[in-house]
Amino acid sequence: MPPLPTTAPVRSTPQAQASRSARWRTVGVAAALCLTSAASANGGAVPASGTHAGPAAASYGASIDIRSKNTQPARYPREAAQAGITGTVIVQVEVDAQGALQTVSVEKSSGSPALDTAAIEAARRWTYGPAMHEGAPTAGRVRIPVDFHL
Repeated sequence: MPPLPTTAPVRSTPQAQASRSARWRTVGVAAALCLTSAASANGGAVPASGTHAGPAAASYGASIDIRSKNTQPARYPREAAQAGITGTVIVQVEVDAQGALQTVSVEKSSGSPALDTAAIEAARRWTYGPAMHEGAPTAGRVRIPVDFHL
């Protein structure tokens, strides 16, 4: 039997690192969507850390169009950036059965009113999908983390 070929170690390029970083941001949004789905299915209760919603619960949460979030990111407020203020805002968005935005609110503040306002403004620009219940679109809500890091 011939020996297996060997390869040189692969070095990570800046493009590969950026791609991994983008995937992790997407995972964060997916996790928030999963928690929202679980909360909708459990009468508003979010599962404990480390758990996730089962397949039935996943059909109750509204969704965000990730492309709209990625192409229209939150604008970092100039004064916050100059002051070195960072943080994550968790916004809660309620949508109707057609996926149209109804309300946006801050569920968890970053501690900075400027970052909270920027997150709300961004959420108003994004597009959403309705929740699904027994195969039919219905009103729902989604929680979205909005990160502000320099």
